[in-house]
Amino acid sequence: MNYNSVFKEEIISYIKYKKSNGYSFNSEIVKLRNFDKYLVENNIKEKKLTKELVISFIDSHKARSKTVTLVAYASLIRQFALYLCRIEIDAYIIPINYYSAKRNFIPYIYTNDEMESIFTAKNYVKLNIIFLDDFLYNMLNYYSFLYNLFHFSKRRRLLKLWHHHKIIFLLLFLHIYLIVMA
Repeated sequence: MNYNSVFKEEIISYIKYKKSNGYSFNSEIVKLRNFDKYLVENNIKEKKLTKELVISFIDSHKARSKTVTLVAYASLIRQFALYLCRIEIDAYIIPINYYSAKRNFIPYIYTNDEMESIFTAKNYVKLNIIFLDDFLYNMLNYYSFLYNLFHFSKRRRLLKLWHHHKIIFLLLFLHIYLIVMA
């Protein structure tokens, strides 16, 4: 491992530290080599990890990298900065979500009219088998409970969970409907 920058000893000791803790760290070594090369090319001589240096290094990959790669670089440099702080070297710690991957998930939330029609429809469902009738009724009540619990929550994590429950419930409802109609 040939490192030539002002942080060469720290990079080597950081890799040893991570490997001693059980990390494979192979892809991160490549990123650290890129960081070392960047430091040498930009003639960085001061043993200080500044905000400008961190941001400019990560931004230097924007043109040829996906957002996920930028997030990986930011995460690695953040961990390296934390390590530098532990060994008492001044380092800027980039915030966790400074670079974040775009998320396309938009949960579908039923309107009040749609919810009312679902719960009104449950009163008109007539099944010959008592067990399925009770089961369906209980599932609709469970669905109602989940809707009220997650719909009024402001937490996205719960909304995602609600979205998955909604899909499972609708598939189960469709399955029971097909059994009854057969």
